Amino acid sequence: MSHITLIRHGQAQTHATDEAGYDSLSDLGRTQAAWLGEHLRETGQEFTRVYSGTQIRHQQTAQAMGAPDWAETIQDPRLNEVAYFDLSQRMHAQFGIAQPTCREEFITHLPLV
Repeated sequence: MSHITLIRHGQAQTHATDEAGYDSLSDLGRTQAAWLGEHLRETGQEFTRVYSGTQIRHQQTAQAMGAPDWAETIQDPRLNEVAYFDLSQRMHAQFGIAQPTCREEFITHLPLV
């Protein structure tokens, strides 16, 4: 029987101020992806294909997991995430809603986006 396993990318750059800065894994994100790959191998998980978005953090996660070594990897831009920073900047320009500068502001800002 076929099954689908959904995996989100590892932690991205948490102090980024734009999409380009965010679209990369942090050191912790690389470690998370490596741990996950190790866990999948140790528990005997087998995949014939791995689908991911085309963003850098998606590719870095697949690479750190070791996915290209054990499965066909396919990139599909339809799996890319919403560009949060772009949306946030547009909201500021159109509606005057300030971009967050700390965790607390981000928590209240995200539902608006």
